[in-house]
Amino acid sequence: MSLGARARLYLQEGYIYDWITCVILILFDLVILVEQIKPRERLYQSDDPSLSYPTTEGTVSGTALYTISFVLPFAVFGLFQFRRKCPIDWHHGALSLLEAYAMTLTFKRSLNLVGRLRPDWYSRLESGYKVENGRLSYPSGHAGYSFACMTVLSWYLIGKLKLLNKSHKGQFPLFVLSLLPIGLAAYIAATRLVDYRHDFADVNAGSFIGLVCGSLAYFQNYPSPFADDCDEPKLRSNPRNEQEAIDEVPLGAFGGAGSSN
Repeated sequence: MSLGARARLYLQEGYIYDWITCVILILFDLVILVEQIKPRERLYQSDDPSLSYPTTEGTVSGTALYTISFVLPFAVFGLFQFRRKCPIDWHHGALSLLEAYAMTLTFKRSLNLVGRLRPDWYSRLESGYKVENGRLSYPSGHAGYSFACMTVLSWYLIGKLKLLNKSHKGQFPLFVLSLLPIGLAAYIAATRLVDYRHDFADVNAGSFIGLVCGSLAYFQNYPSPFADDCDEPKLRSNPRNEQEAIDEVPLGAFGGAGSSN
């Protein structure tokens, strides 16, 4: 894609504002909601059994969470680039992931301020292990982030394989394959219950937030899975001006309708 085409994509189509908004949201969450505003110190009883679970080693670490949530989708995006080179599709996939993460992070960090205590609260008090983090039980970040990114990936696969647009041989196996990322997110969410880091309400709330934010982010950048062009990224300009929106390069050269490599 030429420099002029990139400039038109980011400026005329307005995607530069999407990227800037994502960065602002993430910085606001990490600088203001995390560093400047402390969660509410909720009252609790000293013999509450729901807060008496032991602190355990997390099954899915933070590093593993972010690796799964971002590296796996990018790997899948890359595989489809071998099938058909489409820089706009690569851009839209990356933007969808960042939008889903930014929205989920904002909801998660905002709701954390209610100060719900983790199930291992007493254990944290006794050991001094990340006590302040023990007030961030609701909602689950692991559940939210994994569901947000894996929802984008599942919709991406459903769209690319046109599973809701037309019938295929082996359609059900392909559909199961497309939902595997959601299953992986569900596993990550379940580990937070097994590890006594969250209660069921925390995980359910995080999962719901991730599902909604992931779906909203995907459909900002891709058509309905029922549309004929569901396997293509969408631009925001009038269809008659799409060629102008990406400079003199035809949309088909980037994987638009009617192109194939």
